Amino acid sequence: MGIIKSELMKLPDKIISLDIKRKMLNCNIHGDYEAYVTNNHYSVCPDCVEEELQNERRARNEELRRNQVKAKAISIMKKSAVPPLFRDVSFDDFVITCKEAEKVIVTLKQYVDARTRVLEGGKSILLHGGYRTGKSMLGVSVINEMMNAGNTAMYIKSSDMIEYVKRTWRPGYEISQDEQMDKFVEFDFLCVDNFPWGINSEKERQIFTAIIDRRVENLRPTITTSRMSPKEIEKKFHAELSERLTFRGAAIHFSWEKYKTQGLF
Repeated sequence: MGIIKSELMKLPDKIISLDIKRKMLNCNIHGDYEAYVTNNHYSVCPDCVEEELQNERRARNEELRRNQVKAKAISIMKKSAVPPLFRDVSFDDFVITCKEAEKVIVTLKQYVDARTRVLEGGKSILLHGGYRTGKSMLGVSVINEMMNAGNTAMYIKSSDMIEYVKRTWRPGYEISQDEQMDKFVEFDFLCVDNFPWGINSEKERQIFTAIIDRRVENLRPTITTSRMSPKEIEKKFHAELSERLTFRGAAIHFSWEKYKTQGLF
């Protein structure tokens, strides 16, 4: 067993006065070094010892960092309002049944990988297509990936969004309509599911449009799922809303048949 110099310095004087010699030895990594020899035991290379200590410190720091990232992701997830059905979903859970679906997965993964540019540019995407084609699942998969990377995100159905704002109309409600609308702008990413459910009156359309406008102005990306195409949104609402839902981003069409008819559920 080797003895290093720092350990020898801690030994009592009587022990140090024993037959301790110095000898030049060679380390395969760091070259020659002066070793301490006692009772046929040689001290190891001090540079090797220092490297080992540094590696242990780096390993501890990396483990601490990973734990902090994990804890932050868990905290973010709890605030995201993602329902239990989608809380742990990822791209790997999506069953690819056709080339069109494969292309969509590739596009969404590229969107996630480019999250820094997506955030800086406030790039939004509209996932549109038929019933049970996986729009909600993949929309949440996007924000789950963003939250795992440390970004904040929120999931909400368009009908619930409108209801949350309409609650502020009650007399004596604790916050104003404007303050409630701003809450939807605080998150880095917002996944609005099932648009335009719950948006029927002109006032409700104005509320939804105002929230999306604020997110666009603050460069906050929005992921919207809908059965309506951009042209259908433009026809029912107006061209400006259709453009804002794909601000600096894209409309992604889920063109395949619903999974139920394919026997996946």
